[in-house]
Amino acid sequence: FTRRTTGAKAPTPMWIQLSVEKDECSAKVEWRSPQLVKNLAVGKESFPLDSITAVRKVTSAQAEFFDSKGPSQREQETSFVVIADKKSVVFEANSQEDCEAWVNALQQAMEIYVKVLDQNRQKKLKDEKRQKEIEDRKASRDKRREEYAKAGMSNTARIMAQGGART
Repeated sequence: FTRRTTGAKAPTPMWIQLSVEKDECSAKVEWRSPQLVKNLAVGKESFPLDSITAVRKVTSAQAEFFDSKGPSQREQETSFVVIADKKSVVFEANSQEDCEAWVNALQQAMEIYVKVLDQNRQKKLKDEKRQKEIEDRKASRDKRREEYAKAGMSNTARIMAQGGART
């Protein structure tokens, strides 16, 4: 893929991927230059998947990413735009099939996976709340035990000092 930026004369080669965090509560569309400096990616950027509002083929509305004439017929066939919050990124695929595959994949991810991510986040919050309740209850129980243990030990010691329990 290549990425087109406003005012750039030529598109920049990019790698693009959809990645999901280990806890499956968030996902993002990432892109970076294939260039590495000290084994680190150059120009790495991303959008959280749930912040993307649209993914579609390029139209004349994205003319600022192309030369003064706007996108050519081939560029319209092989380019797509990812719109998130207030930012747009235009990518150009090697073929129309690759472009359509990415547009479809990202749209499906938005439709299906965003719901799954939200459900996972809700479950994680519920689990964290439940874990906190359990820890609070345990702390309260330990505090009560400590209070009763002190009283119980002194009473037991006093009874034993008086000659034990009476029958």
